[in-house]
Amino acid sequence: MCEQDWLNYFESNAKEWISDAYVDGDYSYPVGYHRLRILKRILKDYKLKDKRVLDIGCGGGDISFYLASMGAIVDGVDMSSSMLEIINDRKDSLSIEEQDRLSFHQMEFHDIPNRLGNLQYDYVIAFGLIGYLESDSAFFETINSICHSGTVVIISCRNRLFNMTSITNNTIGEINSGCAIELIKEIDECYQNNIPAEKVNRFVSNLKEVAKCLNGKKGSNQNIQVMQDMSQLPGTGERQPRQSTPRSISKEAKQFGFVSKHFWGVHPHLLLPRLNKILPPTMFNVLSDALCAFEDEAISLIYSSVFIVKLIKV
Repeated sequence: MCEQDWLNYFESNAKEWISDAYVDGDYSYPVGYHRLRILKRILKDYKLKDKRVLDIGCGGGDISFYLASMGAIVDGVDMSSSMLEIINDRKDSLSIEEQDRLSFHQMEFHDIPNRLGNLQYDYVIAFGLIGYLESDSAFFETINSICHSGTVVIISCRNRLFNMTSITNNTIGEINSGCAIELIKEIDECYQNNIPAEKVNRFVSNLKEVAKCLNGKKGSNQNIQVMQDMSQLPGTGERQPRQSTPRSISKEAKQFGFVSKHFWGVHPHLLLPRLNKILPPTMFNVLSDALCAFEDEAISLIYSSVFIVKLIKV
């Protein structure tokens, strides 16, 4: 799909997209919820007060609102007028101080240097964006002029490595294209480090919570506030955004002076994805959440359909 097709999709489905991001679902996973949760983990040791942040593809505004609550000065950018209409309505419920720290702009991604090029940002957040661009390098080339040495860039990507462990049509596509062996080699690198005992214990504890759910009890791990995975939309073959691997994103970023520092797996799969619909409602999600214990370990990149990467401009 071209950029205009994606715009038409988000214009027509803005309310549903935002609602699905944080509303319980039986067979869809809360990708938006978990991306924000991990972002909070990443930024917890940073002092955000009066730092300038750019939230690209700000959608329903949850990330921008969180950043403003932490004292940051936030510019949110989205190309969808429907999204921005909703986000501005939601903004009215914030405190005056938080509202004063927020500015939202309708523009296409490639217009950012022209519209905001006089600003230098301390942080750039772009979740769920890069897969809609023609290449990973197009992202870094565009944001390069608005970043200074030390700018922290945090983005999420659809994970191409997952094609080799999901056993889906994407797996067949990688085999037919001759790319499977290279992807498997990159996956092999994710097994290099030992897993800390405390994370293993956390995983076991999570599995015990799953057992409680199976017994009809609500475990603390069952937070099924859901964002629909784009791969589950009708017309998957046409709507599926581009994918990246940790290696490919690091390589393209380096050309523009951005160095990858760490990766997190998002939307882990304890079971193969095709089992989702034949399990009881929410059970696949609860099982998947057990793997959140390992989300900042390299192994999470093997079985997660999305990853987050933190980069630093040098």
